[in-house]
Order: sequence, then C-alpha cells, then structure tokens
Amino acid sequence: MKKILILTLLFYLLAGQYNLFAWEAEEFNRQFLRAEDFYENGQYKEAIIEFRKALEIFPDNTIVKDYIKKAEEKLRREPIVAKRKVT
Repeated sequence: MKKILILTLLFYLLAGQYNLFAWEAEEFNRQFLRAEDFYENGQYKEAIIEFRKALEIFPDNTIVKDYIKKAEEKLRREPIVAKRKVT
C-alpha cells in the first residue's frame, strides 16, 4: 500500500512539473513571438523589453540573446541614420 501511495504521489509531482514546464514553454513562445513582431516592425525598444521577459523564462536561450544584441545595435545606429536623412 505504501508503494502505491508513494508512486501516486510521485506521479502527481512529476505531472505537476510537466504542466509547469508546458506553461513556461507556452509563455516563452508568446513573449518571443511578440518580441519578434516588435523587432520586425522596427520597434527595437519594445522588442528588447519583450525579449528580456522571454529570457527570464529560459535564461540560456542564445537566440533571444542574439536578438537583444541585434536590437541594441539597431537602436545605437538609429540616431546616425536619422542625421543622415536630415542632411
């Protein structure tokens, strides 16, 4: 009887972790797609904010880190591009 109780408890713990992981993956995808949308529309500040939210869920994601670097670089270049258009 104890074995059944322990196995049942273990199952519920593992199932709970799976549900948590599934939620994290779903939330990550939502944040990533939103951030990518901002990035593609040239809204780099907003993209960085959303990419960082995604990074909070999966901190080792190199794709997100690369997007943040690219967005930051594009933000640094914006004033240069704006000045060239004026002159």
